[in-house]
Amino acid sequence: MNSLWCVLSATARSQYGMVPFIELNGEQIADSQIILYRLSEHFNIKPVSLPKDEAIARAIERMVDAHTFLVLRHFIVVENAGEFFTMILQNMGCPEWLIPICGPVAGFLLRGKVIKRIAAGVGLMSNENYREILRKDFDALQTLLDQQKFFGGEHVTTTDCSVFGHLATTLYIPHDSYAKDLLKEQYPALVEYCDRVKETVFGKEFASE
Repeated sequence: MNSLWCVLSATARSQYGMVPFIELNGEQIADSQIILYRLSEHFNIKPVSLPKDEAIARAIERMVDAHTFLVLRHFIVVENAGEFFTMILQNMGCPEWLIPICGPVAGFLLRGKVIKRIAAGVGLMSNENYREILRKDFDALQTLLDQQKFFGGEHVTTTDCSVFGHLATTLYIPHDSYAKDLLKEQYPALVEYCDRVKETVFGKEFASE
């Protein structure tokens, strides 16, 4: 699929206050799953061929969007809130002299909101339990990927968009976390998979740490 696109704002929200969202021919579309469905329909991107494979793809998407995502937020945001929001402020172009002040304050204020969202989705538990369920999610992804290039086989599908989106924000952003270390040290197949998606979809346009 070749299409003209551009990022107008890194901080804007949809009319429903949601992120991410896109505008397609003047229509706002919010929520990752709805965006993927609408773009697939608009550009006539065919899903995987067999109904069983499509059902498996759906299950993978919901796992990473509704479960893995929240567990990753625990390690990326909650455990290092000040550092994480300092990085966000730097990327937003915040004046350098304000960052040492605003980063920790933003981390303190927003950390609680992130914890509440995680608790609503997967529950409050010990750090070790979060580590265990993250490993189980990574195990599931690596097993389902098996020897395939992508989760849809030889071609990138909407499932790869969901999986890559969450793994890439763990692997490539310049922010240390348990989740990143775990991915690099124990799941080389998933790291190689992310690199394949990155090269296939973005090529030299992709900017990593």
